[in-house]
Amino acid sequence: FESSNDAVMLLDKKRFSDCNDATLKMFGYATREEFCSKHPGEVSPPKQLDGKDPVEAVNEKIAKAFRGGRNFFEWTHRRADGKDFPAEVLLTPLELEGREVLQATVRDMTEHRLLEEQLRHAQKMEAIGQLAGGVAHDFNNLLTGILGYISFAMMKIDESDPIYDDLKEVKQCA
Repeated sequence: FESSNDAVMLLDKKRFSDCNDATLKMFGYATREEFCSKHPGEVSPPKQLDGKDPVEAVNEKIAKAFRGGRNFFEWTHRRADGKDFPAEVLLTPLELEGREVLQATVRDMTEHRLLEEQLRHAQKMEAIGQLAGGVAHDFNNLLTGILGYISFAMMKIDESDPIYDDLKEVKQCA
């Protein structure tokens, strides 16, 4: 319980009954009493990403876990300072001292999401780089053809012809 890096808490049907130190650190609460006085929906923003009320949605998830066993889902939580963070939550029913409780394990996914975003950005940049390289290669092929035809044209006309200087300028630009 205490050695986990994830937030681990115990909850009955309405409130938290205990939590580890990682929970206090993750959620930004000073004491277990302060944290445990909350309903799980109260450590969430007013609306989840799906638009649901968090208290109602949490009650559904708790009931589902008590009825059917483990329940794993993604959730947005809110720290004591008001900052939201993405999390993965695993609810596992267990019996403790003769009563049924849920063990909730919460993993902060903030860093994971940032790394995913960085990876997506890197993949986009790689795709743009490949596209730019392909365009440059195709453009180089066109310029090679242009330079070849300009050279042929310059061989067919006399250097004193006024067009010769124009071709020479086009060749220089290419």
